[in-house]
Amino acid sequence: MSGSSESAPWQVVLSESEGASVCYTHQKLDCQEAVSEFLAAATRNSTVVIPGKPGRIPPESPATALVYADVSLLKAVREHQVADQVISVECGIEIAELNAMLALKGQWWPVLPPFPGATLFDVINSGAGGALEQKFGGPRELVLGGSVSLATGESIKCGGKVVKNVSGYDMTKLFIGAHGSLGLMTMAHLRLYALPESKATVCFGADDFDELMQICRRLLSSGFSFSSLELLDARAIFSEQGQKSGCLEALVQPLGMAGGRKYWLLLAAHGLPSVVDEVINACVSQAALVSTRIDNSVQDEVWAQLSAFSCLADDSRVEIACCPISQHKLLAALLQGSNPPYWQARPGRGRLSLFPCGQTTKEALIEQLRQFARGQSQSFSIAYSNQRFNYQVERLPESDAPSDQLKRRLKERFDPGGILNPFVSL
Repeated sequence: MSGSSESAPWQVVLSESEGASVCYTHQKLDCQEAVSEFLAAATRNSTVVIPGKPGRIPPESPATALVYADVSLLKAVREHQVADQVISVECGIEIAELNAMLALKGQWWPVLPPFPGATLFDVINSGAGGALEQKFGGPRELVLGGSVSLATGESIKCGGKVVKNVSGYDMTKLFIGAHGSLGLMTMAHLRLYALPESKATVCFGADDFDELMQICRRLLSSGFSFSSLELLDARAIFSEQGQKSGCLEALVQPLGMAGGRKYWLLLAAHGLPSVVDEVINACVSQAALVSTRIDNSVQDEVWAQLSAFSCLADDSRVEIACCPISQHKLLAALLQGSNPPYWQARPGRGRLSLFPCGQTTKEALIEQLRQFARGQSQSFSIAYSNQRFNYQVERLPESDAPSDQLKRRLKERFDPGGILNPFVSL
């Protein structure tokens, strides 16, 4: 083996179902060659491989033994083209460490990590870039290419080192958001931006849902260059999950009068101080709602706690991908029912998260979404965890047969033995 790996002895854990035991080991890999050789051996031995560090094992998983493939030792910077604003870096590096290093050159990679200590590998696998997606795009736009180790032991290169350097299909996007089910990206070429000199966050409060959504649409079509626009049901912060995450203290106190409303709209801007002030003032004027400009000393913590809340409530969350108009219709319908779900939305990127409330179970909430899609002839995708999968995608109102067939073919091509992350169904 060209590289080395560190492994812990096999450990036995009890699943949540009928006391069944699952054996696992945590394998640390320190170079791309080690990753490729490890995956090839796993395919030969039909060993289930889960990307990343040990985490949740679904109660009804058929796997009785599995290996967590941890690439957090791969942290080297291969190349940094400062003038071109591109860096080639191994995927085990933490986002915070990456941005601290880039700041020395006046640059940053504009992604809000989903949790403290999140690595580039975690962000690429999840496909989520956080609230800054509104202006800068998510990982699908910010990862230009890289190297991927496949289950067969092959190592492939995809994409390139510059923007718009790919003709034909950009294979990089296949692996972003695939949760390691097609291959493990070990090195990535990242699109960078100049480190902003200033940033500001303002929170708007509203009690009328329809008014909030109309203002949101006006802001999105205004052309104002804000970086983030998040909508939040205040009940989510006061829920049990919100209090556990610390969001209650981190969000309510800085929000002032806006924090006393039913719904919150948080908006951030980054750039030159004069531009940031101009954007914030224009948005405040456009919205014409009760607003509070959050103190600069706590705004980073506010955004970090919003991410922390979503991660803490991950097991109960149902994610939805749909356009802003569909978001409005769907939420309006759900809010009319008893025990309406808590919600958090990023309308400019088509993201919506729902959290069951009261006696409503996640399964019941998913069934409500299915009925809405059928009754309103609305098409959207939902994703959730259940007894069998950590992440399952379902298209509503009905499955897209050609799309499902294409995904099966891709899975068979890149992972013929089916060893990579069977806890995911895309």
